[in-house]
Amino acid sequence: MTRPLMATDADSRTVTPQFESQYMFQLVGGTPQENPQLYFDRSPINHCDQIKAPMLLQQGTEDKVVPPEQAKVMADRIKAGGGQVEYVRRTVEWGGGSGDGGGG
Repeated sequence: MTRPLMATDADSRTVTPQFESQYMFQLVGGTPQENPQLYFDRSPINHCDQIKAPMLLQQGTEDKVVPPEQAKVMADRIKAGGGQVEYVRRTVEWGGGSGDGGGG
């Protein structure tokens, strides 16, 4: 699953664990403060109206990378844009034991 970055996050380092805190800046090319338009353009939350294929969005309640609120907002915006989405929150670990719903 793509890990959404809310365009309104002033500093994504506050919601991302330390081990991943600098990874996105290398991928995107700077911080949100250095390149705000680039982050806005690449943020999935700003393109929800373009998602037309049915989507299953699963979210772990203990996810330390993507706060559950972000996944809920994403699902709501996809629906508002005319897309079809099923949003499932998982309260138990699955996948690999990291608590984030991923595979490891």
